[in-house]
Amino acid sequence: MNYFIILNGQQLGPYTIDQLRTMGITASTPIWAQGSPNWRVASEIPELQGYLPPNVPPQYVQGSAQPADIGLFDDGPSGKSRGLAGLFAILLGGLGVHYFYMGKVTGGIICILLTIVTCGVWSIISLIMGIKMLCMKQNEFEEKYINTLSTFPIL
Repeated sequence: MNYFIILNGQQLGPYTIDQLRTMGITASTPIWAQGSPNWRVASEIPELQGYLPPNVPPQYVQGSAQPADIGLFDDGPSGKSRGLAGLFAILLGGLGVHYFYMGKVTGGIICILLTIVTCGVWSIISLIMGIKMLCMKQNEFEEKYINTLSTFPIL
């Protein structure tokens, strides 16, 4: 089975369980196992028990590897802020800046084309998307917009 981890805001992998055991990860390192629906912290993976340094992980929101107290403009595990992405969508949504910020270049280009084709009406959809980004939790933002395979995640 392959595993992916987030270190210093970057997603790394795939790694085998044996490789993870030698990487010096901590109990709070976010890890995703291939085929798993969600990211988990290393302390929740039975195969890593006994290989983690003894420490108490921070308080986490249930079902995610995201700290509970993250602020609107703080970077999440991916290094992307939902607050900044939301502001980009509200202020510059017609230009697709929020998609480029999230690393979805194809989505940004599609957004520009939709703005041209609809004579700017598409900017209203981007405005709504920006408001939704500002209202959602960081782990929801990461799942819906960053960690998705979709090149053009909408609303």
